[in-house]
Amino acid sequence: MKNIAILGAGIKGATMAYWLSSLFEDNIVVFEKDSKPAMQTSGRSTDVGHQPFHYDPVKRKASGRGSRISLESLKEYTREKNLPYNEIGTLEAATRESDVSKLSNYYRNGIQNGMQEDELKILDKAEVKEIE
Repeated sequence: MKNIAILGAGIKGATMAYWLSSLFEDNIVVFEKDSKPAMQTSGRSTDVGHQPFHYDPVKRKASGRGSRISLESLKEYTREKNLPYNEIGTLEAATRESDVSKLSNYYRNGIQNGMQEDELKILDKAEVKEIE
């Protein structure tokens, strides 16, 4: 048996504690400096789980993996508890020619961080207009 400590009871800390508790029968403790959970960034969050396309898969490998695991855990939890969950997606626009390479990098990052090809798509102007 191990002892696992998680620092911070924000959305990621709470999600990781929940996920780890489903994998191990270890002692898990969450430390939070504030009087209640989610008093910092999570308290001002958009309550949206994000895919890891914006994380560099080399420099921010743990962040990309953690983002993917957190999102999948959130989906599983909402299914188990019969809670509403809406997948809305993200539209990242290239408004200048110099931004196009950023979108290609996001696509590669997403794949390398575990996203499936059908979860990512680079759209042309007409397809963006249709979504708008």
